[in-house]
Amino acid sequence: MTEINGQIVDDESRCIHWHSEVDIICFKLKCCRKFYACYACHENLEDHRIERYDLGKDDDMKERVVLCGKCKNAMTFEEYIGQKPGAGDLNCPFCNSVFNPYCRLHYDKYFEHSSTEL
Repeated sequence: MTEINGQIVDDESRCIHWHSEVDIICFKLKCCRKFYACYACHENLEDHRIERYDLGKDDDMKERVVLCGKCKNAMTFEEYIGQKPGAGDLNCPFCNSVFNPYCRLHYDKYFEHSSTEL
């Protein structure tokens, strides 16, 4: 099973910073290749700076960088956002759990995109 890191408050990946009903995703950080509940948890628990995946590079695009806290399945960023980025609700492609759509406001903490905007 994939380990979820952070200042976790339950078994669905919510943390002390983000803990609403839909805060059930973790993003993998390139620097340590660990899934963290949020960037603030990483900053509080690690002694290195965040290194982000570049979603404009093929190798990084193929990496499973999102984890559903409900079913614990990992997915690529493309699988996470579906076919239409910004088109509305985000759901887990495995268990259909609803993800927080406002996580998009923090994508720049986890990802960069060398060719286009996220």
